Amino acid sequence: MLMLAFFCSCEELDPDEELPPPRKAANELKKLAPKIIKGWHDKFAADYKLLDLGFNYLKNLKKV
Repeated sequence: MLMLAFFCSCEELDPDEELPPPRKAANELKKLAPKIIKGWHDKFAADYKLLDLGFNYLKNLKKV
C-alpha cells in the first residue's frame, strides 16, 4: 500500500533505508509525515478501508 510505504520511508522504520540528504529536509519530512497521514485518514478513511487498516497498523503495531 502506497501510504504505508510512504510513511515507513519517511519515518525510517527500516534501519537499512535512511532518507537521503540533506538531513535538515529529511528531519522536516519526518515531522510532517504523521500529520499528513492523519489528515488523509481523517478525510478519506470512511471511503477507503485499506487506508483505515494501514493507519491502524501504524498506530497500534508500529506505535507511531
